[in-house]
Amino acid sequence: MTGGTGLLGGHLLHYLCRKGEKVLALHRMGSSFAAAEFIFKCLNSRFHTNLDFHSCGITWHPIEFLDNVSLEEIDPAAITAIVHAAGQVDFSYSQRNKILQSNLALTDAVVQYASNHTLPLGYISSTSTLNRKHKGSTTESFETENIGQRSAYGVGKLRAEMTVWRAIHEGLCAAIINPGILLGPGDFRKGSLKMVTRASQGLTLAPAGSNGFTDASDAARAIVELMENQMFGERYVCVGFNISYLNLFQRIAAAAGTHPPKKVLSPALAYSTAKALEIWSKISGHDPFISPDLLRTTSRHAQYQSSKLEKALEFQFTPMDDTITFTMEALAAAPLHGLV
Repeated sequence: MTGGTGLLGGHLLHYLCRKGEKVLALHRMGSSFAAAEFIFKCLNSRFHTNLDFHSCGITWHPIEFLDNVSLEEIDPAAITAIVHAAGQVDFSYSQRNKILQSNLALTDAVVQYASNHTLPLGYISSTSTLNRKHKGSTTESFETENIGQRSAYGVGKLRAEMTVWRAIHEGLCAAIINPGILLGPGDFRKGSLKMVTRASQGLTLAPAGSNGFTDASDAARAIVELMENQMFGERYVCVGFNISYLNLFQRIAAAAGTHPPKKVLSPALAYSTAKALEIWSKISGHDPFISPDLLRTTSRHAQYQSSKLEKALEFQFTPMDDTITFTMEALAAAPLHGLV
């Protein structure tokens, strides 16, 4: 699998180790294992297990994330399946093209390796690849288009998913899940958890939009169960709950004992600020203090429906309150591990 040092990857590793699987985990050269170790500690408490991160069947394999990355040095004889969970989540304005190319290059390499050796693939995509309905809930059936309206992260995920779909049409056995914004223990300085950290410190305003959120443990369980049941050639929305950012930030602040936001930042102001920040960044050559992409995406309303996954696997999601409580408990412990 790829992405083992990340938020979802750490949850996948713990889930696979609980099932007694042996995992060859690829990681970026020089990457830290601190978040994955922390995830194991938190999940051991949650699931009443005692898995040792260093001795539970994980073999780590470093690779360079280059434009011409190749995985052919890995012996396929001992590989029975691949889960591709890697992908940088970074909304920094100056790095978006670099991140886009790096994520696409690795996906190309993973898909090529799976195709060359006839190995089933589980791909972790994102709800950012789906067109969002203006009214009602978005499902898997909505065609992906309008690349120009997406964030750099969304564009990268969409192009990577299209790579997987091309391979599926050529005969690759692959399952795709589209999780929402992930919550759970991890590095609270990065990605979606950085938002949790900021909301826990108290905010005056919250974004005006809403979105779908997913417990990282649910996403890990979903992709593995789909592959075990050979439900290939399909994609599945994997969203546990839909909530406004205002409601979510208020719940986070309440759990942290800090000042909750009571008002939202108007979308008009958010969009005009995003445009001004882009102009400033181009002139100055520096990243703005907040990502223009993030300002835009959090001002939009999105709602997702996971009934296809629920019916296919009789899948039950973790209740929203349990996910938020568990995430906040992990945030409280994260400073001891240097992850906040």
